[in-house]
Amino acid sequence: MIPESRIKKEEYGVRPLDIKVLKKSDVNIRKLAELTYVARERSELLAEDTTEDAILRNISERIANHCHDLALVAEDNGKIVGWLAFYEISDCRPAHIWNWHPVVFPDKSENKIANGLIQEALSLLKEMGSLKVTIDFPRVNANTQSYFSKYLDWYSQCGVAEIFEEKFYKKNITEENIEISIPDEYSLGHIFETDLDDLFECWVEIFSSSNDQFFLSLDTESRRNLFFDGWDREKPLIKEASLTLLHKSKLIGFSRLLPMYEKTDGFLSGIGILPEYRRKGLAQELLKVSMLKLKGLDYQTMSFFVSTRNLAAISFYEKLGFKSKYRIASLLGEIT
Repeated sequence: MIPESRIKKEEYGVRPLDIKVLKKSDVNIRKLAELTYVARERSELLAEDTTEDAILRNISERIANHCHDLALVAEDNGKIVGWLAFYEISDCRPAHIWNWHPVVFPDKSENKIANGLIQEALSLLKEMGSLKVTIDFPRVNANTQSYFSKYLDWYSQCGVAEIFEEKFYKKNITEENIEISIPDEYSLGHIFETDLDDLFECWVEIFSSSNDQFFLSLDTESRRNLFFDGWDREKPLIKEASLTLLHKSKLIGFSRLLPMYEKTDGFLSGIGILPEYRRKGLAQELLKVSMLKLKGLDYQTMSFFVSTRNLAAISFYEKLGFKSKYRIASLLGEIT
């Protein structure tokens, strides 16, 4: 049973640091926004035209819709000097701390504040039954690399040190002249009409022979839980563009599109062909059909993430005209 509020005392300069575990309904969102604005401004993560009010609106929306019921707030003599939040906890996924969290007031004591928040978060997650934790760092580039290195140091001191890196790709499909050439022996279907157990077996076989670091880090049970949670029929799906590829009634591949980030963007959450059917141009044709379907639905772009280690996939996408927009790094660690 997790208490509604818990206070941890640590030495902070000459005064103790209070780390409070609060219900999200009890946090002072305005104060969190003020701190976040200052921290982001000094880290090169803040866009030039971003205002404090814009951050307030963003944090308010995210806490309301994308936050677990508990959040951590660090205070020094009543002043908020750091905070940390996590997404909703799921039995089938690692616990997920918000991107670029904890947010810490940038001064000489930031390392102590960050360490205290991370340790308290891991302790809380352990009490809640989580075995692993992950955190994402979007838009890692030359300007933010030093800031990212600071986070690496904070988390590695707490045992969270396994790094996964992905590139974010995007392409405008509105002016694309898409021509399809699928051999007659193959046929197309739809994911929403296909048995989930068949899709799961196909998914596992495809990604077991890939360079997807995250997938390969999961055990058998975790893979099954991840699939059936993520592919739940009740979750959003761009049905017309989420396709299956069959060879003489055998399921050999799929492309799955989600309405995730922008109203005019179709997010490719997965595409693959069984190993024995590769090097025939089938993945390219399947992707082109999905792009054509998106275009017919008035989507303007297609986007996705791909592991920086998956050189074959990167070459495949770049030949089709997709451009890398930024790099995202993720940390994964056991909660001990």
